[in-house]
Amino acid sequence: MNSTKGVIRIKKQATDFNEYDEYYYVADITTDIDGHLMARNTGNIWDAMKFIWDSPNDDERNRIESLIKFVETCYRPRNKYVIEFIPITLNY
Repeated sequence: MNSTKGVIRIKKQATDFNEYDEYYYVADITTDIDGHLMARNTGNIWDAMKFIWDSPNDDERNRIESLIKFVETCYRPRNKYVIEFIPITLNY
């Protein structure tokens, strides 16, 4: 059985020719010890937040776009990180 879900991927771009791009995924939204909102990430795609891919509901798409904008504000500078919403196919 196949299922397509969407995840928010955070790509940390390499800054040196000896480095490589690093990929992370948004795991959840939480608060730190001082009460500030933060987006936690994970390197394991199975622990990532999964969303409906290609939802016909406009409200759902707006919520996902707002979450992506929030994640973009958590990861600065913008030239170092690329935030994107990508599909993954789950086979089980």
